[in-house]
Amino acid sequence: MSSQKFRLTLLRFSQEVSARDAIKIAKMYGLDGSTQDRISRSDPGLTLLTALEQRRILYEDEKAVNKFCQDLYDLGLDHLVEQFKKFFSNLTAKPLPRQSRLPAAQSVGRSDAGNVVSGTSDQVRAHHQSAREDVPENVVSTDVSDRALSELSNYIGDEWQQIAIESLSLKSYNIAELNEDYKKFRDKVYAMFVMWRKKNAGTATTAVLLEKLQARSDVEMEALDALRKYL
Repeated sequence: MSSQKFRLTLLRFSQEVSARDAIKIAKMYGLDGSTQDRISRSDPGLTLLTALEQRRILYEDEKAVNKFCQDLYDLGLDHLVEQFKKFFSNLTAKPLPRQSRLPAAQSVGRSDAGNVVSGTSDQVRAHHQSAREDVPENVVSTDVSDRALSELSNYIGDEWQQIAIESLSLKSYNIAELNEDYKKFRDKVYAMFVMWRKKNAGTATTAVLLEKLQARSDVEMEALDALRKYL
């Protein structure tokens, strides 16, 4: 990999990445608040790349570039990977199946999170409904229902982030996404469960979720009872 090719790729990438996408990437890698603030204020692409290079996250190495591109795929930022594909023909990073991807932040704006029906935003429901539209009509999904998740979300409190990481195997950047995309506390909880269901499509049954929550000491009995009704 030549240094000139690498620098040219980074330049093209910096011109394509938006401030919003740059912040998403920064949060995924755990960049501090001051770095995120600089990214949001000016030249987001170059500021992000400088920070990633300084931390040896993205540098002139084939494995590092492949890892970075796979992380972009995981965030659903396929269009940014195309900049690397133009210059590196041997990339091994692959797009994830749609149901395994992180929710796209642009699908639900912060200002849209307040239209609530039965306690859950219409925007949240619409955002996640697309995951079910791809299922053929003759296939019956056994995954936990929207209604069950909606009712369950009424009984989950401040422990939701611990549940996400410890019981649902979500990542810290998933938590950052949820906190950024949804204002209302209950919407964050509901979206967390939907995210888990999408990442485990086909095996995310009510029984599986109940077993995970029963194993915790910080989940109220009311939450477990609400979920049991849908077994």
